[in-house]
Amino acid sequence: MARGFGATYGVANTDRITLSLTAAATQRSWSIWFHRPAAVSGSIGRLFSKGTTTITEQAYWTNDANVIEFNGERATTGGGWNIAAPTNNAWHHLLITYDNSSVSNNPIFYLDGTAVSVTEYATPVGAATTNSEAYTLGNRATDLARIFPGHLAEFAVWDSILTAGNATSLAGKALATTIGSPVCYFRVFGDDSPETDATGNGYTGTVTGTLKTAHPIGVTTQEGYRWRLDDGTETTATWAANQDTGIVAPANSVRRLRLVLDTSGDANAANYQLEYKEANAANWTAIS
Repeated sequence: MARGFGATYGVANTDRITLSLTAAATQRSWSIWFHRPAAVSGSIGRLFSKGTTTITEQAYWTNDANVIEFNGERATTGGGWNIAAPTNNAWHHLLITYDNSSVSNNPIFYLDGTAVSVTEYATPVGAATTNSEAYTLGNRATDLARIFPGHLAEFAVWDSILTAGNATSLAGKALATTIGSPVCYFRVFGDDSPETDATGNGYTGTVTGTLKTAHPIGVTTQEGYRWRLDDGTETTATWAANQDTGIVAPANSVRRLRLVLDTSGDANAANYQLEYKEANAANWTAIS
């Protein structure tokens, strides 16, 4: 599951996810999936932004102009760029890459895996402005006045410039952890609170409000497991332990394992393979 934001698709206009990632970088790439069910007059909903007192970088959907914009703050004048917004009521993938080391550099926008035409509406002047404040998904942290009225998932950040091929892969539903070395990667399943970082770097996402919604890539999560004895049919065999409780089985005995899986999005189109690994073994073995 992903998460819906705002009074219509979430809980309230204060909905947000506050990430513990606070570091800044000269080169950065941001990847996110988003779904806006309908146009909202006057909405300038944030996909993501960095800063709790001062915003230094952000991407948002401006409804009245029907564009997606990216801002990079500068000492004198912040840079601003936009692209034509995609259709409503569908999941879309956005990858933005930007090198702020020079005012002559422009960000590259990839929408659904394809580089698109970018308009510069504010020319950057001065040195890049950075901060050590948190990222926020789905809102503007400074005043909580820019809720994104839709659904978000799969937010990842790299301290490098990703390629057009990477954009194609991400839009094709590749996981961010398969591409380079992301700094953080929040799948935004909708079940976890706080949301967890799939890179293993230990970042977290504090969830305020929001509601679960279908995920764009597809998620399979294990909701539980339970062991049975091998003394009957699937419905009559004796339970060997309570749900989510491990067992110690006698040597050469047979035990059955029941898994409860929850799928959403495209997950039900995937092929699943159970594997096992003996203690201290190097590799997993598929169960045929």
